[in-house]
Amino acid sequence: MLIATVAPIFARSLKRQYRAAIAWCTVVSVTLLAGCGLTTNQQVAIGKFSTSTAVLGEVARKEFSQSRADVIELNSRALELGNATVAPDKLDQFFTISRVATRAAACDALTQYGELLRTLATTDKSADLLLARDRFMASLATVKAVRLDDAQTGAIGAAIAFLGSAAIEAERRHRVTVIVRGTSPALRSLIELIRQDFDADAEHWQLGYDATLKRLENSAKVRIPAAGIESLSISDEAQVREAQSLAARIRNRRDTANAEILSASAQLAAAEKELRLVMDHPDITMDDVDRFFASVQKLESIIRILDNK
Repeated sequence: MLIATVAPIFARSLKRQYRAAIAWCTVVSVTLLAGCGLTTNQQVAIGKFSTSTAVLGEVARKEFSQSRADVIELNSRALELGNATVAPDKLDQFFTISRVATRAAACDALTQYGELLRTLATTDKSADLLLARDRFMASLATVKAVRLDDAQTGAIGAAIAFLGSAAIEAERRHRVTVIVRGTSPALRSLIELIRQDFDADAEHWQLGYDATLKRLENSAKVRIPAAGIESLSISDEAQVREAQSLAARIRNRRDTANAEILSASAQLAAAEKELRLVMDHPDITMDDVDRFFASVQKLESIIRILDNK
């Protein structure tokens, strides 16, 4: 199965990002970007925040692909049980490639935002800064529901161009703050787009997921005669039990992953607000950033466990 093949590669990618982030935060006192104008506290905050944001975007993107694979498997099993409402040529009902791609675009933009901030904190090379900016802007442009206005785009572009040139430290710090503040509206919109699709009460993406799960559960239920499941033939009993087990496993995985993604998204919103404060007040504590970093570590660990079941 494709998901089973991709999962170990994805998990290794997340591990590498976190090893890099933890190592970076540990030795930040001796690896400060020369002349970047950021205090140690600001660099640590940006380092943790950016890495966690990028990883959250990757995890959410993978979960959207996972949900499509789940729906196809659930509908295939319901079809095998004789459910006439399942169209053989529409096994991905509610979860078409185009619908997944729309959501993946928001996740990619979130990841590229994290990469942009990471680049701001770790280099002053014009080429790297401009590449990170262009990747973020390009990914954001594919998300129809999120836009930066011309003033925000111009200010961010000018600030990044400035950072690639020689400048006094105080001014460089100001320009980084301009970028963090200028991208804030887009980031908050991305957070909300992703959050609502993992919220079972929001009736967006999860509504179709629930409908597909219930379809298989009902398909299995109607196959059980009044005399009980044990009265079925050995093969029919096995088919029904396997369908029930599949639905239970997918529902449990979905609920577990969704809860952690929702938690991390809420922490991201709080951490983003705190990051803006840290840029203006370098010495304040960064409790929300630390909580966000920890929540994404926990999310990554749980997803790895779920994928290894």
